Amino acid sequence: MRREGRPRTGEQCSGRHESGFQRCGNHDSVDDRGRCFERFRRPGVIGRPCKGAGEVDGEEGRQRAQVVGGRSKLRRRHVLGRLEEKDLVTIQGVGLGLRWEFLDALVDRTAAAEAEGTGRLAIDFVEVSPENYMRRGGVQPARLGWLAERYPVVTHGLTMSLGGTDPLDGVYLRELSATLATLRTPWHSDHMCFGSAGGRSLHELLPVAFKRSNVPRIAERIRRARDAIGLPLAVENISYYWHPGRAEMGEAEFLSCICAAADCGLVLDVNNAYVNSINFGFDVDEWMSVAPLDRVVQIHIAGHEWFAGGDAGIGEPCRMGDANAIVIDTHGADVSDPVLGLLERVLARTGPVPVLLERDQNIPSFDELLAEIARIRAICQGA
Repeated sequence: MRREGRPRTGEQCSGRHESGFQRCGNHDSVDDRGRCFERFRRPGVIGRPCKGAGEVDGEEGRQRAQVVGGRSKLRRRHVLGRLEEKDLVTIQGVGLGLRWEFLDALVDRTAAAEAEGTGRLAIDFVEVSPENYMRRGGVQPARLGWLAERYPVVTHGLTMSLGGTDPLDGVYLRELSATLATLRTPWHSDHMCFGSAGGRSLHELLPVAFKRSNVPRIAERIRRARDAIGLPLAVENISYYWHPGRAEMGEAEFLSCICAAADCGLVLDVNNAYVNSINFGFDVDEWMSVAPLDRVVQIHIAGHEWFAGGDAGIGEPCRMGDANAIVIDTHGADVSDPVLGLLERVLARTGPVPVLLERDQNIPSFDELLAEIARIRAICQGA
């Protein structure tokens, strides 16, 4: 079902090539001074020099040296690359995950604001799951196109199954690449999970075993998917409620290893990290100290709810602190104060990165969504 190869042909790279961005036999690109870099995925991304390239001096070398253990601003630029030549949008501020339940409201309110001469709404960008619009015609894709002319758009996928073992779906990746180009997203992201098995979609985001043997395998899948879509690719940490087998490392360390091996970005879901910390009993701030915050390109934030847990599974809604209570990442409530506090502490470490509010169920009025965005924006500006 899924496979998208990355053919490698030609002789061993010597590290020196003609000037300009060209391909060598084993590596994707060289810089404008003829040096080849191992993990180049797009012209302009600063990677690690391949063998034979020699030392890198001057300002470029100083910046690359600062990347290791440095602040997130440099790393994000390295991971995402310089994409101005593609005329892509700039994602910043606080955005809203676009859902069909309020798609019409967003279009109508934006049109009314334009008619009144006040411009667009106080939403800095929107995030869409392209699978909801691919292979579709009619009013919904048309409305998305209308919004994309007025709001910056970033995409967040659901079905890559980057942690799975099924071959990557080449047809899906080609269609996805075309959709991303239309929306002009500066990067694409998907979840660090598996979501298919035996050629069948499981319609779930299931955890990958935190084992060292999984790191090179998943990193290679990320690189192949990134090459296929022609854009930087970031992965998101998920909420999970069980771990398949014995873990060899913690989730934060596993994410760090994956991002380093794949040279990719991280979409950090602070609510997912908080939910996992409650259910598995670890310190979320300590988790953040291990997670690759220098690779964060975007933050997700959402609400959660408490349910009674038991041998039969998840039961009725309950209150925090009740016996056998378990917290579920439902995206069905306002963002809690502890999660907002965590967001503030994380932003103090990452610097300014775009923050996205997700709401999937129990959706309030559109004015209430705008009010929550304003509350998140105040935290971001304060941080």
